[in-house]
Amino acid sequence: MSRVTYRSHADAVQTLAWSPDSKCIVSGSRDTSVHVWDAARGDTVCVYNGHDKPVKAVAWSGTYVASAGLDQTIQLWDAITGEAMYTYTGHASTVTAVAWSPDGTRIASCSWDKTVRIWQAV
Repeated sequence: MSRVTYRSHADAVQTLAWSPDSKCIVSGSRDTSVHVWDAARGDTVCVYNGHDKPVKAVAWSGTYVASAGLDQTIQLWDAITGEAMYTYTGHASTVTAVAWSPDGTRIASCSWDKTVRIWQAV
């Protein structure tokens, strides 16, 4: 039995990740948005609308989230304010996954273009 149900996305949710302190969850959707929500109450903390195509991947490090998807970008943004920090470009196709290095200084991404890229976090 679920304790909290979050229903604010307008289309299918495709990815999610816990915050490092386990208090929030970030979810990415086919509706192109990324939502941060309180895991105990289900309340929206912020909504990030930087992608123009569906979101396929999210990863959290500290107070920053990296999100990626069909728009071929990896976007770095503040999970508290929703403020865009940086957009990484270079993949030639959909970005299917993102992961932070354990020290939070780099982001790895992989794509349907058959590449894995390592980016310096800004």
